[in-house]
Amino acid sequence: MKTFRFLLSFAGLFLLGFFVMSFNSVDPVPKSSELALKPDLRVSTIATPGGLCVRPNNKVRVNITNSQMAAVKDKIPVTLFVSPEKGQPSSYLAYLEKGIGPKDNYGKPVWFNNVKLDYGGKITLRAVVNIDKEIEESNLNNNDKISKVTAKDNCGGGNAYNNNNQGARLEVTAYVNGTWQGGNYQGVNDAIVTVVKNGQSYEPSSTTSNGKYIFDAIPKGMCKINITKQGYAPVYNHSYNMPTYTAKKNIPMTHN
Repeated sequence: MKTFRFLLSFAGLFLLGFFVMSFNSVDPVPKSSELALKPDLRVSTIATPGGLCVRPNNKVRVNITNSQMAAVKDKIPVTLFVSPEKGQPSSYLAYLEKGIGPKDNYGKPVWFNNVKLDYGGKITLRAVVNIDKEIEESNLNNNDKISKVTAKDNCGGGNAYNNNNQGARLEVTAYVNGTWQGGNYQGVNDAIVTVVKNGQSYEPSSTTSNGKYIFDAIPKGMCKINITKQGYAPVYNHSYNMPTYTAKKNIPMTHN
């Protein structure tokens, strides 16, 4: 009888231990933050409708997508970095004001309407969505995109760079006569360039090693360009009709 009671007690303890171990092995309940769905914001495209050129109001469109089932109801920050080959880099901030819905793979556009460029040439555009990571996402390692484009020196038309009262940019290139071949040439460095308009002289200065000098603001209309350098025949009163936008004028110089 005692043996039977001992066996019952042992069996009871065994079952109790089994239930305790089973209870402890149950997976913990996930936290609500772990269960919550998160968006995945991406920059799908960077577009430059109408192209880029030297002006203060270039337009750049950045498209934002969301591949996950979680929507973003708050406004979404988008940063655009502009890195030109010539001139200073700049950055711009805009917002996707109404957020973005779930599974929006078509995307929503963000516009940057006042991207200023002082020079033409190669431009690197980099767009980043949610740069400060203020919005929780399922993946924060795919939030940027880079696009390389070329900006024109001359816009033309009414949207061209124009300082209204002061005028527009004029790039003068002095080159050795007879050396110009499809844009390749031998520049005349350290030549003194002067632009005269209505009796006023603008920034007389010397050309660089590639024969160039850039005037920041020449008023619209007829002007005279003078270039002198020892060893070359001087160029006097070279007539040029200055437009309202950034312009270039290439002038040959002849050895004495």
